[in-house]
Amino acid sequence: MPPDHVNREAVRGRVEGLFETFGRDGVCVSTVRQEPDTSFEELRGYAEDDDYLGGAYAFVVRTPDQHPGFSDTMPADASTDGDRVLLALGRTHETWGPAGGGRETGESFAETAEREVREETGVECTMTDLHGIRRVVVEDPASLDEIHLAYVVFEADYAGESIDVQETEVAGAGWFDALPERRHEFVEYFAPEWSQRRATEDEA
Repeated sequence: MPPDHVNREAVRGRVEGLFETFGRDGVCVSTVRQEPDTSFEELRGYAEDDDYLGGAYAFVVRTPDQHPGFSDTMPADASTDGDRVLLALGRTHETWGPAGGGRETGESFAETAEREVREETGVECTMTDLHGIRRVVVEDPASLDEIHLAYVVFEADYAGESIDVQETEVAGAGWFDALPERRHEFVEYFAPEWSQRRATEDEA
């Protein structure tokens, strides 16, 4: 019996759809192979029965004109210059990264990112760009069967609301000018463009 490649074609189709919508230029795509963190058959059940294909994350960018303003107690030289990016602090990893999480049945990856950002941070956003796709192939150590997943990293425009952290999901969230040193690996998909953007703003 040939090996089973669970969701391989579904993931491939979703990735091609992302390229059609957002383009391929500048998108970092990587593939990793790993053994399951839990039972392979349990993960297979999620993939087959619950249509689980991976997850999505978003770097939400807010422009200076979208800043809500400062309270009267803030110093007169408090600045709202430059764009800011929303990052969330993970519950256990103690690193800052884009808000996001697992895709639910029937969602596009963009819809997943929008929902997860809203649930974790209270912020509304709209996906505008694609920065990275990590394709994960989970291998069954007892056979040649595989489960295919994709984790998608977007950039998004801020669309409203203030930070209201869901503490069961993330330990904190904030708007950043400079990217922190303690950061999730997904930040590397976004860091080069953000550094270039900030340098351009400083020169203006």
